[in-house]
Amino acid sequence: MNLTAFEQTQFDSLCQEESKYFNEFQNVSLPLGGLKREDCYELYRMVGCNYYNTNHNTNEIQIVDVGCWTGESSLVLALVAQKFNGIVYSVDWFQGSDKTNLSFAGKYFNIQQIFQDNIKQFEFSKRIKLIKGKSDEVTIKFQDNSLDFVFLDADHRYKKVLSDIDAWYCKVKPGGIIAGHDCEFLLHDGFKTVFNSYADEDMISVLHIGVCQAVAERFPGANHTETGSIWFYKKS
Repeated sequence: MNLTAFEQTQFDSLCQEESKYFNEFQNVSLPLGGLKREDCYELYRMVGCNYYNTNHNTNEIQIVDVGCWTGESSLVLALVAQKFNGIVYSVDWFQGSDKTNLSFAGKYFNIQQIFQDNIKQFEFSKRIKLIKGKSDEVTIKFQDNSLDFVFLDADHRYKKVLSDIDAWYCKVKPGGIIAGHDCEFLLHDGFKTVFNSYADEDMISVLHIGVCQAVAERFPGANHTETGSIWFYKKS
């Protein structure tokens, strides 16, 4: 499923806005974050194509974006939602993960306001509904087997990723997809020493060890997109 000319304009613009905000964070010694442009394209196509191929006679797609932050992923997912008269539920508490650089950003930047400004700018208020709160507190708002797609990009530490996967997988309907960001590769037994050393870290160099290990444990059959940083698993 390809972007229309108008969607391409929206897409390019939202990527520029995201880069602008993270450049501001960079000025206060914060690492660059967010989705790469290639990730955005693959996220759009993965969700849209799966939904069209399995539900092309229906509409009203239901998407949850866990860890929406400044809204880039939610805006990409909203491009899909508008094609199917659906909605994106954006989940975040806007304080970042404890003991990480993003908690610093959450303290000194009004991340929620940045998110809301982005949603307003791209006129997706009808397609994106913000649910402010922690991931494990928000799951109770959704029925089991009710969601078409869940995207996890919240706390990247092992136990937190496991908790998010366990909490949200039951909410995905059969044929739906659970996916997430920052899984550079799937850890196997040969990497146990590496995992044990860095299980409680958010990121080591450019690797998110906790995400990689949690995904490998819960979904041995998980797949990667071509860029290798988005993992996904289709529920049978």
